[in-house]
Amino acid sequence: MAREHFTRQWEIFTSHQRDMYYLVVGLALQEE
Repeated sequence: MAREHFTRQWEIFTSHQRDMYYLVVGLALQEE
């Protein structure tokens, strides 16, 4: 049970990290 909870938290964390990554890349591309 604890492992499943951790995995869910990890998925939320990684998806958030990916959103931030795309946001930063998008801003960088707009700069040019």
